[in-house]
Amino acid sequence: MKSTKFSECFRLEVNMAEDSSKKIKYVPMVLEKSQVPRGAIRVSQSDVIAMQQARIRRCKSISEISAFRFAPHILGASTALTAMSINSHFRLKFQLMNLGVMFSYGPVVVVPTLMTLLLNDFLSTKVLLQPECRECLQVRSGVFQVATSVLYSSVLAPLTSIILSRRNFTYANPRNRFEPNIYHALKTNAYVRGCLAALMAANFTLGAYVRYKQSQQLDSLMEKESHVDTKKILEEIRD
Repeated sequence: MKSTKFSECFRLEVNMAEDSSKKIKYVPMVLEKSQVPRGAIRVSQSDVIAMQQARIRRCKSISEISAFRFAPHILGASTALTAMSINSHFRLKFQLMNLGVMFSYGPVVVVPTLMTLLLNDFLSTKVLLQPECRECLQVRSGVFQVATSVLYSSVLAPLTSIILSRRNFTYANPRNRFEPNIYHALKTNAYVRGCLAALMAANFTLGAYVRYKQSQQLDSLMEKESHVDTKKILEEIRD
C-alpha cells in the first residue's frame, strides 16, 4: 500500500446537515495541493499524531492495535534480557560473584531499557506520520534496538566489571589469576562470539518487525474507516 504524505493533510470546517447542532468542526482530509478547497487549514505534524493516536484509542480490539499496545513491553524486555546476559558473562569472566550487583546491573541493564522505551515512543510517532520509506524506518528501528540492547551493554559491562574486579581484588585468585583490563575482557571463544551475533540478529529483527507490524495495523485501521462522508463533503464544497 502506498504511504500517504501527511504534510499534505488539511482540515475543513463544514456543516453535515441544516441543523447547526450537527455541525462537524474540522473534518480531516488528505488532499493533493491541486484539490485543496477554500477554507482548508494545513495540519501540523503534531495535529496528525494526535489524530492518529485518537484513532488507535478508539479501537476496541486489542489484537488490531497489539503492535502499538505491547511494543514497549516486548522491546524493553528484549533489551533487559540481552543486557543481563552480557553483564552476567563479564561478571563471571572477572569472578565477581555477588560483588557490586547494583553498581553493574543498574547502568548496564536499567539505563538501556529506559532508553529503549524512549526510542520506542519516538519511532512510534514516526510510524503515525506514515513516511514514504517505511523500510528505512524499520531498519532504523532495528539499528536502534541493537545499539541500546547489545552495543551499549557490550561497552559498559566490561568497564564496570574491571572497576569492580580491581576494587575487590578478584584478579588475585591463586587458582585463576588474570589482569583486570580490557584485553582480558576481549578474550572470547567462537561460542561467545556466536551468541553475541545471535543477540544482535534477534534484536535487529525484533526492532524492525515491530515497526512493520505497527504500519500494517495502522493501515488496517484507516482502511476500515468510511470515506463516504469525506468524499461527500468535498463534492459539496466544490459545487
